[in-house]
Amino acid sequence: MAYIGAKPNELFRVAPTKDTFTGDGSTTTFDLANAVPAGGEFALQVFIDNVRQEPGSGKAFTLGVDGSGDMKRITFTAAPASSSAIYVLTNFDNEAFASLTDYNGSELVLDADGDTTITADTDDQIDIKIAGADDFRFSANAFNVLSGSTLTIDSGATITNSGTANGFGTFGYSHSKATGDGSTTAFTITSGRAVNDTLVFVNGICLVPTDDYTISGTTLTFQTAPVSSAEITFRFLPLS
Repeated sequence: MAYIGAKPNELFRVAPTKDTFTGDGSTTTFDLANAVPAGGEFALQVFIDNVRQEPGSGKAFTLGVDGSGDMKRITFTAAPASSSAIYVLTNFDNEAFASLTDYNGSELVLDADGDTTITADTDDQIDIKIAGADDFRFSANAFNVLSGSTLTIDSGATITNSGTANGFGTFGYSHSKATGDGSTTAFTITSGRAVNDTLVFVNGICLVPTDDYTISGTTLTFQTAPVSSAEITFRFLPLS
């Protein structure tokens, strides 16, 4: 939305929480369900019989720590009357709310129909469910694409191996060349290769794996020796 003047504050506020109590004519301290940031009495709206109370030292109430050291205890200067209705609205901005929120394994629903969620009900593991199906899982030092899901690398994206990663595989093609002499059938190639991930071309003609050549260790053997001066190209496909 367009606006005139200073840029609007990007801070958002969540719906206030509400605590209710009943006065007994003697009790002056009441503990909220959720902790409030230090000095946060000014984020509270406290009402006694629908009359708003003024916060601060020497005023109607102050905010302090409870028996557990959490900032959630309201102390009234004078005890609310017996049977008086007390309610407290707590407004959190996004920063304060984030600091106080602990889902403790509960499922966080993200979309309107409730079938896309994030949950961490297993210790040190985060599960992402989309359209009702478990798709992705994060755990310590691991990311899993679960069965039935697809991980797509968009055009223009790059996957890079630092050179020390294990199980990363080889992305991209590599190749080597040789020249036939009419008698040699065995040629040395890159280790860790098999006929199904190695293409062999002789003078530009692609040979048939197993039928025209086999691989054992680092040795590729032709069924028939390439003719003299034949240009041989070994093209190695990416390993998964």
